[in-house]
Amino acid sequence: MGYVVSKETTTSVFKIENISPLALKYSIVLDSLSPDRYQELQKFPPFLSNPRETQIVGTQNYSGLSVFSVFPMQGIIGVGKSQEFTVTFSPDHESLYYSDRIQILLFDKEIIRVIQLKGAARNHIMYVEGGEPLDVPFESLAVLTPIGEEASKA
Repeated sequence: MGYVVSKETTTSVFKIENISPLALKYSIVLDSLSPDRYQELQKFPPFLSNPRETQIVGTQNYSGLSVFSVFPMQGIIGVGKSQEFTVTFSPDHESLYYSDRIQILLFDKEIIRVIQLKGAARNHIMYVEGGEPLDVPFESLAVLTPIGEEASKA
């Protein structure tokens, strides 16, 4: 969803068209709102696990509200009809690592599409970015060794 000033909102729209000969009952599941999310949180923190594994649900709002939302979450798409969906990104603090995943299910059983959502928020409209990354690709309590110490060990 790109960059947003924190505490502001942006939206994006996508469309699903029903070209099948029957009406489709759909539902949309956000991973951050899934009851299985808490089972996933029982794993090792990302800085201790395999670096190739990525977290699907990233930073969330301090307020407890979901940073991403989708409307409508469920319904029926008639034969030959289409449905527009609005995804809203509403961060309440600065972070570069907001992420979530949408799963679109047909008849509450078959996952037909998975969409990865990513966004970033800054406190100010103007900021400087570039060069070597100075932080880890997720928010953590990991201790980073200064570059000078790494060079002296080599």
